[in-house]
This record gives sequence, structure tokens and C-alpha cells, in this order.
Amino acid sequence: MGAESFSERLRRLRREQAKGSPALPYEVPELSGLTPENRNECEAHNREAKPPPSGMPVWLRHKLKGIGEVGTSERARQVSDGVNGLPPARPDLPLCTGIPAGIEEFTGDRGVFAARIVRRPKSDLHGDWPLEWAEDIRGESIAPLVRDADLGDFDGARAVYLDIETTGLGGGVGTWPFMVALGRFDGDDFELWQGFLRDPGEEAALLAEVSRRIGNAAALVSFFGKSFDRHRLEDKMRLHRIEPPFDGLPHLDLYHPLNRLYCRRGGWDQFSPGRGPGEAVPLNGQGYANGKLSTMERELCGLKRADDLSGAFAPEAWFDYLGSRPHLLEHVFRHNADDVWSLATLTAHLGRAALGTRPDGAALEGPLLAKLIGLAKLARDRSDRNEEARLLVEVERQLGGASLPRKLALWFADAHRLAGSDSFELYEQLVSSDEDFLTARIEVELAKLLEHKRHDLNAALEACERARAVAVRHGPRAGTRFSKELDARAARLSRKLRSVP
Repeated sequence: MGAESFSERLRRLRREQAKGSPALPYEVPELSGLTPENRNECEAHNREAKPPPSGMPVWLRHKLKGIGEVGTSERARQVSDGVNGLPPARPDLPLCTGIPAGIEEFTGDRGVFAARIVRRPKSDLHGDWPLEWAEDIRGESIAPLVRDADLGDFDGARAVYLDIETTGLGGGVGTWPFMVALGRFDGDDFELWQGFLRDPGEEAALLAEVSRRIGNAAALVSFFGKSFDRHRLEDKMRLHRIEPPFDGLPHLDLYHPLNRLYCRRGGWDQFSPGRGPGEAVPLNGQGYANGKLSTMERELCGLKRADDLSGAFAPEAWFDYLGSRPHLLEHVFRHNADDVWSLATLTAHLGRAALGTRPDGAALEGPLLAKLIGLAKLARDRSDRNEEARLLVEVERQLGGASLPRKLALWFADAHRLAGSDSFELYEQLVSSDEDFLTARIEVELAKLLEHKRHDLNAALEACERARAVAVRHGPRAGTRFSKELDARAARLSRKLRSVP
């Protein structure tokens, strides 16, 4: 079967649209060249488009003769996902040529650069969440979730929302951040500024403007940006002797708190069901298997992207553009825009996590049990014992009165003990159930309570002896340090008993 011509593809797209296929969500007027209804506008733009600027270094222009052709070669188009370890073929999406539509040219301190500016009402929905809900998020609702005291004064209305597209994951001079998007609230709108590298020679001018814009913000919001976006920009800024704007700027990296609340990093999957009667409570499935942005925006904010181009194809699109070949840059712009808008809605979601409700009063999306466990761990880390115990009581309530899995039940008892509550019966119930490697530690906790609360030294020593026997039966799982501390406790109790008249 021969290659599909442009006119045939256009007719097919129009037929599919007529059948009710959803329009692409990136329908800003000046960017609507991607939609079938505005294909004529895109064609006119392509006919008038100028080739990419020629100010790039000679060595790079020579290198680009081959780069990008891999993505459009017959070999790449025939590769299926994961076959022979090769990347998937490029998706069959409409191509454009020349400079993308809507690009404006500006002059800054370091020369000429290009950007696309999109403004949309902040009341617009992105998924199921209005963008403007991020404006109301303040540090008091964010700081307890992020382990970062600098975010105590966070203000969502004065933050800048950052996402970049690069030619690779590595750092240094070999990686080009060819698209830098910065979103911010401006009056009744949310302004999306997408700096675009039309030519590598414009990099210094573009990064100088990026530094200025970030430096004027009160805070920075990203997704995995502390580990990636920031360092890719810093590397290139220093290369061009531009002062990076990040030091001292509060930085909310949404990846980390959202993973603590909803993914395995929060520990929800560590609490496997026990084997005793009534303990078959499956906790698996109560959190997300991965912490990707696409997972979070879909599950927490209801965003379903249509015909989204994976970021893995962004470098190829840029190299195709530089090589004057048909490219997918319009889809890269749309993917990048969705990323930034998702940063705003996920910021709003995170700011409501402890409250459990959306600003409109509806229940907050997301797996509740995983979130409660994540919040309890955060409370434990900051030594807020009362809040930790309260959250674990809520975990127990969410399980519908069923017996807690053993490891979770031990945490429940520990939290109540540290909060000052009488937890003796909780430990006794755990000891009376099936023996496992945790039983030794439970016996030690009982020994502490018997010594310091019940003042029964004989019973405390007996608990230590039972703990030692369990530790011996379960071997290495008890640990050398545990055994040494247990021996020291038993020896101390024996001395105290000998000293009693």
C-alpha cells in the first residue's frame, strides 16, 4: 500500500471529525493549524514560512544533515513498540513545515529571541479543574507536605510555572533546551509564554529572558524540575555567563509531594495483609504504580489528552525543523502547554490535599487510603504525634472496621504510644496473633510499657526473653543491632531486679 498523500490524509481527518472525533484541545486561534477545520490556514502559513535562521555553528549544521532523518526513515516507521529494544515509530500526526505559527520575535539584553504567547481566561477548565484555583494556594497548606521551609510564604498567584523541552536527558553543552515555557497569572488571564529556539545562535538571548522572567517571580513551580529542568537551564546559563535565577527562589517541585501522597514513595504498598483471622485486607491498588505527570493529571485533575505527542519525540521534531524537513513542532507546543496548565491545576490539588475537598466542596480526587498513609508519614517525620495518630485512626475507619494488616497495626500502636495514649492492649493483641519477625519488636515495646508504665520489672524481663527467642527463630531479619539493644535492655532489667530489696 502506497504512502498516504496529504490530500488523502486531510480527507480522512475530516471524515473522522465528522464522525464525532474530539477536536484537539490546543485550539487557541493563532495555533489552530493542527485542526482539520483550519488546515487551509496552516497550509497558507507553510507556503509563506521562511526557512530556519542560518546563524547556527557550521559544525552543528553539518551534523544536522543526518539527525532527524532517522525519525522519518522507513526503518523507524516500521518499528513497533519495544521491538529489538528500539524506540517506537513516530505517531501518524499531521506535519507542518517551516517556522511554527504564532511565533513572535523580541529583542532582549542579549539579542533577538522568539516566543509564542498564549493567553486564556484563568476561569478555563483544564481537565476538571479551573486554572484559577491555583491562585488561592498559600504556603500554610503547602509547607507541611513538601519538607521545605522556604515554601512557607508560597503564593500561587505570584508563582511562575515552568516546563522545558530538551534534546536529551543529559546535562552540559550537548543538550539544547529548545523550548522553555513559563506560565503565570495576569489579571483575569493565565499567560503562557513559550520561548522557542529558532536557531541555536539565539540561545543566549532566549535564556537571558528566561532568567529575567523567573527572577521576577515570587516562587517557581515544576514537575521533577529540581532534578531536571533547573539543572539543564543552569548549565546553559552559566555557559553564556547568565546569572541563574534559582538560588533563594522558593521552588515547589510537585513530583515529590504528589509521590509521597499517592505513589509507593508514600509507603502504602509496604503494609501487606496479615495472615491471621480477619486480616485479609488488600492494600495493593490503593495508590498509583507510577508518579508520572500524565498519571497525576489524569487521575487527580481529570485531564484526558487527545492525540498527545510523547515528549520522547520532541527532539526529533526540533531537529526536523532545523533540517528544513516536515515536523511535529505544533504538537510539541501543545504537549508543552498542557504540561504547564497541569502544573497549575496540580498545585491547586496539592493545596487541598490535607482538607480533602475541592474548592467547590466536592470530594478531592485520588486514592484516599494512600493519601492518608502518606499524610501520616509526613506527620511522623515532623514529629506531630497527635496528627499522626489521628490520621491512622482515619485509616482504620476507611478500612471499614476490618483488622489492620499487621505492619500497619504496629505503626498504629506506635503512634498512639508516642502521642501519650494507653497502647498496652494494642501491643498485646499483636503479640497474641501469629508469630513473625515483627513479634520480637512488639515484645520489646511491651517490655518498655511494663517497665515504665506498669512498673512490673519481672514481666518486662519475661517480655525481653520472649523477644530474644523470637529473634533467634527468625534469624537475620531481626538484625544484629536489635539483638545487641535487646541484650542490653535485659541485662539492665536484671540488675534492677537484683537491687530490689
